[in-house]
Amino acid sequence: MATSIATLTTVKDYCTLRGVSRQFVYEYIRKGKFQMLELPTYVEFGGEKVEVGKQKFLQVPPQYAADKKTYWSGDVNDDDYAINMAADATEDIEIRHRLTHFLSLQDSNASDKYKKYLLEIEFPIGHSKRPALDTAFKKCIDLMTAELADLEQNVGRLGKN
Repeated sequence: MATSIATLTTVKDYCTLRGVSRQFVYEYIRKGKFQMLELPTYVEFGGEKVEVGKQKFLQVPPQYAADKKTYWSGDVNDDDYAINMAADATEDIEIRHRLTHFLSLQDSNASDKYKKYLLEIEFPIGHSKRPALDTAFKKCIDLMTAELADLEQNVGRLGKN
């Protein structure tokens, strides 16, 4: 799942993990999506920290570092997608059930009304499960952002072939 902080890795490790080329990574650096940092490296010797040089690291925003989910493949139906997304967003069974229903709604007016119902009627501010619901909605947004970043990378790879 997407985290709220950037990840530090090497270009080589990122390329291996995500299956992208170095050219792709450097293009993202040029576009400002990734940042290259040169940081000091240290060893501890005799209880003393000694700087031994500098190494370049890739700072990757959370949406580009998230673990890929199987339901992002496009090979699952909408209901299975909603079930899996809700399961990744919360462990609370009651909220997961409501979130699955919300994610299954196809009409934007219906989803807006249902979300309003959840936030104002079923889990209003002060309800013991409201923080868990808010967190689940945020996790869904993070997952969708990561899915879009993964899709962007996949399209980028296709364009290079």
